[in-house]
Amino acid sequence: MTRPGKARHIVARYLAFGILWITLSDYLLALLIKDPQNWTLAQTYKGWFFILITAVLLYYLIHHYYRSLEVLHERTTLLEDFIDRVYHERNVAIVLWDMTGRIYKVNRLIGEYLGQKPESFVGRNLHETAVMGRDDLDDRIKALKASKGLSKHETVITDLEGEAHIIHWNDGVFDGEGAEPMVLSFGTDVTREMESRRQLEFLAYHDPVTGLFNRDRLAVRMAALIQDQEAFTLCLVDLKAFKELNDFHGYRFGDKVLGLMGEILRENFEMENIYRWVGDKFLLIIRDQALESEKLARLRGVLAKNLTCDGITFRNEINLGMVRYPDHGEAFSDLLKRCELALVAGKKKGEAVVFEESFEAGIKRGYLIREALKNALEEDALSLVFQPIYDLVTREVVGLETLLRWRDPVLGEISPKEFIPMAEESSLILEVDQWVMRHTFSLIRRHREALGGLTVSINLSGKTLTSPGFSGYLSRVLEDCPIDPGSLGFEVTEYSLIEDWEDSLEAIHFLKSLGFKLILDDFGTLYSSLNYLTKLPLDVLKIDKVYVDCLLDQGKEERIVAIILKLTQMIEVHSVAEGIESREQEEALRAMGCHYGQGYYFSKPLGLEELLSYQEKGEGGNEGLH
Repeated sequence: MTRPGKARHIVARYLAFGILWITLSDYLLALLIKDPQNWTLAQTYKGWFFILITAVLLYYLIHHYYRSLEVLHERTTLLEDFIDRVYHERNVAIVLWDMTGRIYKVNRLIGEYLGQKPESFVGRNLHETAVMGRDDLDDRIKALKASKGLSKHETVITDLEGEAHIIHWNDGVFDGEGAEPMVLSFGTDVTREMESRRQLEFLAYHDPVTGLFNRDRLAVRMAALIQDQEAFTLCLVDLKAFKELNDFHGYRFGDKVLGLMGEILRENFEMENIYRWVGDKFLLIIRDQALESEKLARLRGVLAKNLTCDGITFRNEINLGMVRYPDHGEAFSDLLKRCELALVAGKKKGEAVVFEESFEAGIKRGYLIREALKNALEEDALSLVFQPIYDLVTREVVGLETLLRWRDPVLGEISPKEFIPMAEESSLILEVDQWVMRHTFSLIRRHREALGGLTVSINLSGKTLTSPGFSGYLSRVLEDCPIDPGSLGFEVTEYSLIEDWEDSLEAIHFLKSLGFKLILDDFGTLYSSLNYLTKLPLDVLKIDKVYVDCLLDQGKEERIVAIILKLTQMIEVHSVAEGIESREQEEALRAMGCHYGQGYYFSKPLGLEELLSYQEKGEGGNEGLH
């Protein structure tokens, strides 16, 4: 009910009440009062009573009216405060306009973005401002009409500093009485939210270090290529020197190197074909297999040159392993697995390698060997043989090198050259070395007299030498099988010492403190540093078979052997030549001053019973078993 209607209603009720009061009150007084004097007095009292009743009623109406005004005022004040806060909210844009686009009012947010006062927008059309263009306005009006007065819209406003703001609008149409429809638009600046969303979407499919696509995006890409049955090459790239660079300069520098690698890959391949896989590994998709060699050769050429990052110059050569779809598999998991196998082969060969079926056979055999080796260690199914070491002058046996042999009931005879490297790739080498030490100590103790004064040597892995439990285990074995430490030597390679020099040197000094001999094996085949030789308490230095084989060719190998023998004389250690297979080699080594030798020219490796028989017959004093 409108206010005038409500007022008329109240007045009508009051008039009805007054008429009924006068009519009924006079009628009742006429019935009750017969005396004229009392009638006049009753009329007076009735008048006073009427005044009292109307006064109370007026008081109630006036009080209720003013109370309603107070409540309405309080609510109006709160609403005005709320509207004012919304209107001046810095993150909310408010525009009041009509269905032609003419602006009636804007709040200060729009003015701040565009560097204008809010009043300057009044009377202008929306498409005349930077709020939206004409096409946007037409679309917006059509949407409002089609949706019965409600719609959502999005525009971009560029502020004075050139920063773009994404505004999400909610529009509503309201009709005033007798007035044209008006549109009230509330716009929220969602720029930060949209940027966060874009960042999340970026991180979902990109690597944060290199900016390249990640493995999740690769899975999507591979699924699409395989579905299209399009031939392509998948190439796994590994950085050769990354671990050393990362360890020496720190992970921050390592990340910069990976970032540089990402830039180089982007310069040589399309972005959609480059992926960061894991660590320092990248995956490339080469869709045109005819260009495969050309693309990879160009990449290797770029990386073979000196690169500079953070003021540090280095080389970033790569290993490559490749598979071709569909030749090497039709599932992404199979392609990736075979690509890894090709990369392993590529590292060994130092060149790009395409997957071959034999790689999987090698992996399968490696797995079978490792599992069988675990069982052999548990069941004590390994065996030892011993290769005699001869004095090249007296041709007497002066020592024995302990060699490990293994014959599996299923796999047959397995060469140490095959199972020892596999054991070194895992913790099994620790168990293997412990087995050899335990059985060699026991053998020396049981056959002390038969072995006489022979020195027995054991090959020791660098991993075992630097393992935390090595010293404790060796002490326990020596306690369980007491032997003269001077009758046993440990053979270690120079390469295994360099891998962990500080811990290796500490372990070697522990061995020497117990009285064991130290033998340096494979000297000259890898790094060979005189600096290391001066710090090692050596007893024997071994000359590798690769030099003995070429000794008679009168080439560099002969001169290298001569230098090594001269070196042993200078640092006062004994020399042993390995792999002697002819009289001519023996004579040349003896003439050059080599102390001892071993090889098939003298004797093959002997089993325990054969060795004891060999010693008992005194065959060690002869020229050996040729």
